[in-house]
Amino acid sequence: MRIAVLGSGGIGGYYGALLAKGGHDVVFVARGAHLEALQRRGLTVQTPAGHSTLPVTAVADTRSVVYVALQLAGPGVIRHTGGNGQIVFGEPGGTVTGRAQRVAAAFQLSGVPHAVSTDINRVLWEKFLFISGVGGVTALARSGIGPLLASPEGRALLTASCGEIAAVGQAEGRPLLPDAVDAVLAQAAMLPGEWRSSMARDLQDGRRLEVDALSGAVVRRGLTHGIPTPVHQTIAACLSLHQPRPLEQRATAAPAAARA
Repeated sequence: MRIAVLGSGGIGGYYGALLAKGGHDVVFVARGAHLEALQRRGLTVQTPAGHSTLPVTAVADTRSVVYVALQLAGPGVIRHTGGNGQIVFGEPGGTVTGRAQRVAAAFQLSGVPHAVSTDINRVLWEKFLFISGVGGVTALARSGIGPLLASPEGRALLTASCGEIAAVGQAEGRPLLPDAVDAVLAQAAMLPGEWRSSMARDLQDGRRLEVDALSGAVVRRGLTHGIPTPVHQTIAACLSLHQPRPLEQRATAAPAAARA
């Protein structure tokens, strides 16, 4: 099977490497130093079981490939720090189609833990609950998940953050289970204590943040349904201050800053 991995960072790079090892024709779409490293040195995957490097095909755009829809430790290096890495996918309507079966077969041959869901909308909301509810707090607190869960105040903040998303999801008629918040916190407790979201790492490294698409979306949907979202309002307000600005904006802001 020919597979294009769009966004070959930690997650895409890891699964793409497994698929390539499984004998599939994988093309990695990347950019910048990561693209250059993939083209020159191949892709290195570091796991608790050992490290491996494989030559890969990497390009900067998708004009010559087909589509299929962890942590990036450095250019060309993926680090897997915990969890079995199961990937869940499915069709929007819930039907197990032929293409879903072909993707499942590709994962099976590559040794990728996977499941075909007949309720992918619920799975997507559970994922959103985790990356926004838990991941947003690690970015706001500049903390790994371990200290947050160990602190009564930190755990309360995580619970409130996830609770706001669950309330918004319920108002939109989304199929989150009644114990979704507890399940997400239990999932977080299984991660290494130093784990932080990709947004937290982006914040540390000065990269653009996905806060508007995550906590910002929670705030907007909360306003639509009349649901208070104070935790996500705080996350969105605080992290938006750290968004990198275009160079021309920095240049025009510099004289004002100097006068101040």
